Amino acid sequence: MRVWPDGTEGPERAFAGFVLAVWPEGDRYRLLLSPAMRNLGQARVTEAVAPARAAALAILERGRRTGVFHDRLPAPALSAAMEAYTIGLLEAVSAGLWDGDGARAAVASVIAVGVPVERAERVVAEVTATGRE
Repeated sequence: MRVWPDGTEGPERAFAGFVLAVWPEGDRYRLLLSPAMRNLGQARVTEAVAPARAAALAILERGRRTGVFHDRLPAPALSAAMEAYTIGLLEAVSAGLWDGDGARAAVASVIAVGVPVERAERVVAEVTATGRE
C-alpha cells in the first residue's frame, strides 16, 4: 500500500488517492475484521487501523474547511460513514452485485463527500494517471 497523502495536494486528490491506496487492502481488511475482533479485541483492532483512520479524517477535515467537501456531517461522522461505505462497496463486489475497481470506488467516494460528478471523475483519472494508486 502506498504512503498516505501528505496534505500538500488538494483534498479531493488526496481523498481519491487515499481510496485508491486502501482499495486493494480493503477486501482483506473486511474479511479479517470479524476474526480480529474475536481474537484481538476492539482496542487492538482500533489501534491497528488508527493510522488509516487518522489520515482519512485529516483529509476530510481539510476538505470541509476549504469548502471542497460538504459540511452536512462533522468530519469524524463523515469519516466513519465513508469507512462503512467503502466496506459496503467491497461487500457488493464480493457478492457479485458490482464489478467496481479502485478507480470506480474512488469516484463514488469522492462524489459521496460532496464533489460534483464530473470533477470527481476528472480528479480520479488524474490521480490514476500520475501513478499514485
